[in-house]
Amino acid sequence: MTPNDIEARLAQYESRFAALEAEKEANTWFSTALIGSHPDSVLLLALIRGAIRTLRGKTGPEDQNPRTAGAIARLLELEDQVLKVQAVRKAVQEKEQAEARAAKLAQQQRQDQEVGALGKGIGRGEAADWER
Repeated sequence: MTPNDIEARLAQYESRFAALEAEKEANTWFSTALIGSHPDSVLLLALIRGAIRTLRGKTGPEDQNPRTAGAIARLLELEDQVLKVQAVRKAVQEKEQAEARAAKLAQQQRQDQEVGALGKGIGRGEAADWER
């Protein structure tokens, strides 16, 4: 091989490597979008864990297939993503519930103040606004 042939082959390998990196990033974004939009993260987590168990069952200590190990590693990454999504959803739900409780309490306090104000006027022999 000539130096030009070697350079051409290296350029080809670099191009392929860049394409693989771009594909991996696209797959990561796709899986993130899929996990984030899935309506049942518990079911999704069960499916991922089932796939991990299945792949681990196919590989024993004597069978160290790099493809299978890579697939298991990716599934473990997905499992971690689903767990993070579940934690975020739980935090958002708890925040929304706390805000709803605070709004309900504030509304109740306003109503109590209005009732108290009406009661003060009536107690002094004054007519309430609606009676005038």
